[in-house]
Amino acid sequence: MDEKNTLGFIKDTQQLLTTIYGDLAQPAVKKVGIALESVLEFSTSIFLPLKFQNEKWKLNFEKRLLDYKEKLNQIPEEDIIEVNPQIGVPIIEKLSYTTNDNIAEMFLNLLIKGSSIKTANIAHPSFISIIERISSDEAKIINYLKHKDYIPYISYKLYQNGSSSYNM
Repeated sequence: MDEKNTLGFIKDTQQLLTTIYGDLAQPAVKKVGIALESVLEFSTSIFLPLKFQNEKWKLNFEKRLLDYKEKLNQIPEEDIIEVNPQIGVPIIEKLSYTTNDNIAEMFLNLLIKGSSIKTANIAHPSFISIIERISSDEAKIINYLKHKDYIPYISYKLYQNGSSSYNM
């Protein structure tokens, strides 16, 4: 890539970030601006301009940002804190290319936990690697089980004739 194209990518990136920050300045999404201020600053990498050129990436990122805004609106404004970049930066990166809604939901829930003063202590960076390693089917199972009060199971013991021990 020549210098002229590189400068064009950087200029386009700055315009997109300005658009995002401009939207974040609006009262409706002020909470997002508070929570993601340093995360978006740390997220600007050398590959970011290339991602902004991809329309699918932009649409996916905007959808995830809107989902985040909706979840964040359920938290009182006085409880919102700036997300720790150790948590926020990798999640924003992963949300930009995660197309599975169940897995994206898990990343968003972790990001929301890191956005509230009441739950930031339970948002640990190691959860990011756990979420990225599960399959979409496993995400569906976890999503199904998260609202259950109990999980039925069967336990059995097999006694062998003439023995007091058993196998499970």
